Order: sequence, then C-alpha cells, then structure tokens
Amino acid sequence: MTKTERRILTEKVALEIREEMERAENLYGPFHSLHEALAVIREEYLELEQAIFWGNKNGNNKATVRLEALQVAAMATRLLMMLTPSPNVRLALSDAEEEID
Repeated sequence: MTKTERRILTEKVALEIREEMERAENLYGPFHSLHEALAVIREEYLELEQAIFWGNKNGNNKATVRLEALQVAAMATRLLMMLTPSPNVRLALSDAEEEID
C-alpha cells in the first residue's frame, strides 16, 4: 500500500469512526463516567471477539467483523475524547470524576 493509499484509507476509516461515534452519541448520549465508557468498550470488544471466533460457524463474514471493529474504535475514541482537554469543549465527565490523576 502506498502512502497516498494509506492516507486515503485512513481518512475513510476516520470518517466512519466519527459517524459511528455520532450515531452512538445520538442514541445513548455521552458517557457519564469512565466506568460506563469501559463497560461499553468491553461489550463492543466481546462482540468483536465473538464475531472473529464464531463467525464461520454462525455464518458471519468479514463485514460483521469490520463493523464490530469499527464500533470498538468508535467507543475507544469517545473515551479518548472524554479524557482530552479542549479549551472549547467541556469534558463529559461526572462531577465525581472531574479530577483524574
């Protein structure tokens, strides 16, 4: 894969991750705590694991694995954004978790 192809593919995947993040945020709202974020990421990871381990037996294919991987990436990105200070965006942390050391 060339650098140009990698850049184009990276942009495509990043757009898909952003769209999945927005979809989840619209459906479920922001994460309310680090524990909730971890639980959601774990749930998505377990679905990815199941798709990979049992995909052939259940008739799943690479598209299912890709979708689950996209959801893991989107939820992990939501957590990263939650932990990344921004002067223009208030962090989506509960009052009890505003000080993370």
